[in-house]
Amino acid sequence: MIKGRISKYWGMAQNEYYIERYQEKKTLSAEVFQIRLIRGLWQLFEGIWFQRNAMLHHDDESVKHDACNKKIRDFFARRRHLVDEQDLPLFKIFRKREYRDLPLATKERWIELVQVAIKSKHGDDDDKITEKSITEYFPIRNQERNR
Repeated sequence: MIKGRISKYWGMAQNEYYIERYQEKKTLSAEVFQIRLIRGLWQLFEGIWFQRNAMLHHDDESVKHDACNKKIRDFFARRRHLVDEQDLPLFKIFRKREYRDLPLATKERWIELVQVAIKSKHGDDDDKITEKSITEYFPIRNQERNR
């Protein structure tokens, strides 16, 4: 991960510092410094990885809300294409912008209902169901425009 970017000269410089200031301490050396530095960096990278992983896999409650909100916005924008005319009342259960204040379980259940309606119109034709907006691949910088 750090690909040799920790120079042995850092350890040598730290060793000189230790010799000048802490001659009596045998545990302070270039080797110990570099081991602790690398271990600390690995712990930092591990923390970043865990946080990123939680966000990618929706382990964080706010991330789950954001994912549901995005899906709901997408369904509202494409409702006439996604569902049959008789299923359009699903989109009148709440106003377009009211969904943000709903509990997560309610959002997830509504999304499931819409997905059933989509399947009833399109069957299992994944190309039509998984059709995505271009902003899915190129996010808009100012997210407030979509809310």
